[in-house]
Amino acid sequence: MRLLDTTFIIDFLRGEEEALKKAKEISNYKLFTTEINVFEILTGIYKRGKFNEEKIFLEFLGRLEILLLAGEATKISARINVDLEKRGVKIGVYDCLIAGIALTNDIKTVVTRNKEHFSRIKSIIVEGY
Repeated sequence: MRLLDTTFIIDFLRGEEEALKKAKEISNYKLFTTEINVFEILTGIYKRGKFNEEKIFLEFLGRLEILLLAGEATKISARINVDLEKRGVKIGVYDCLIAGIALTNDIKTVVTRNKEHFSRIKSIIVEGY
């Protein structure tokens, strides 16, 4: 199982070579993303007014299982955020939410270009490209 982060999805949809290579490597895994990633990507699409990208993105999402922020994921995300703050490490709150959702669903590996943030989270394995 692999959770696809925002950076990977964007790079893949833009046809970036490294992301396309990584996609081939992980094609045999069950692939997931979160509603937080969907929010981030749609926000970018709407800000740029690239509504043709919305259709492409939504079609791509049909290949993934989208995980929700609910119940235990909220608690785990908050614990991650507090743990990082106590250690004096800051990452974006969205990344804490994404990690919490992944861990709640027994997904430990996140595919991302944003290796620096996710590598700070205990129990997360970062798979870069």
